[in-house]
Amino acid sequence: MQAALTLLATRTGTYAGAGVNHDGQPFRGVLRMHPVLGGRGTRLRFVATATDGTLLHEEETLIGAEPSGSPTLVTLSSNLPGLLVHHLVDVARGEAVQLVFRHGDVDDDSVFREEIRIGMHPEGDVTYAFAWGMPGQPFADRSGVRMRRIGD
Repeated sequence: MQAALTLLATRTGTYAGAGVNHDGQPFRGVLRMHPVLGGRGTRLRFVATATDGTLLHEEETLIGAEPSGSPTLVTLSSNLPGLLVHHLVDVARGEAVQLVFRHGDVDDDSVFREEIRIGMHPEGDVTYAFAWGMPGQPFADRSGVRMRRIGD
């Protein structure tokens, strides 16, 4: 699982692309990924803006290893009231290598649960996607964006 953090560090830079949110609304996503503390972690800043310029979502995220070595994602988002801790639960390999971080039990519909997926495509694109379920609602894919690198 430590290899997941090393792979993530290879995608340093700024990415942008068009996505769709949970309401079916198109947006422009911008993701900045940069290593911190000599590569011990990666800082992400993500902003989603509607086509009319309205801010839809903003978050600051830090990914690093817990003392046990387990990769962990901690995020502060404009859509939630506080910090959320997500643990790496899968490194899926397919068209893209996808790091899957999870908060909560996706099968427990009595609580909020969320999955953040970071996909790293062979040609250099990055996908940032969210699946979540509010208490009493099903857990499902809600929002995502595939982005190309636009700078450092």
